[in-house]
Amino acid sequence: MTQFIQNLFKPVLEFLDMIISKLNELGSMAAKGIRLSDYFGFFSILGPSWTGVINSALSALVFCFILYMVQKHSRVLLWFKDLIKWW
Repeated sequence: MTQFIQNLFKPVLEFLDMIISKLNELGSMAAKGIRLSDYFGFFSILGPSWTGVINSALSALVFCFILYMVQKHSRVLLWFKDLIKWW
């Protein structure tokens, strides 16, 4: 019986192990960081003041996106909480 259950869940477990290994590889690559100067290097011809403005604008966009995602996530939690109360 245990052999049958192991054979039944073996593809799922292999798939999950593959996802974990890929995520571990991503984590080591993301830990290195991204040099934005490789992608936005052409802004350096504008001078340090404009580069600061562009860096501030990009930082503000990332901050707003993070706030949006937190707000969206909390709405889902509140919806789920209301669903449980109704049930």
